[in-house]
Amino acid sequence: MQPNAGFGENARRLRAVARLTQMEVADRSGLHMTEVSRLERGVKDPRLSTIVRLAYGLGVEPAELLAGLGRAEAPDRPS
Repeated sequence: MQPNAGFGENARRLRAVARLTQMEVADRSGLHMTEVSRLERGVKDPRLSTIVRLAYGLGVEPAELLAGLGRAEAPDRPS
């Protein structure tokens, strides 16, 4: 799975757990609802500041949005 898709799945899942709409998350985080939608769909590559703002809007730590996107998803590095 691509990192953007995994990030989006995490964001969507955390929003569902918090029982928030995309509009509520956008209002709480100071992001536009379209941006929240694009992040959840994995269309937009989030900046660090966006990750922090989205986490705040969801009421979670930024690390929760990045869960599962570690080394297993990293491209191969030359030796």
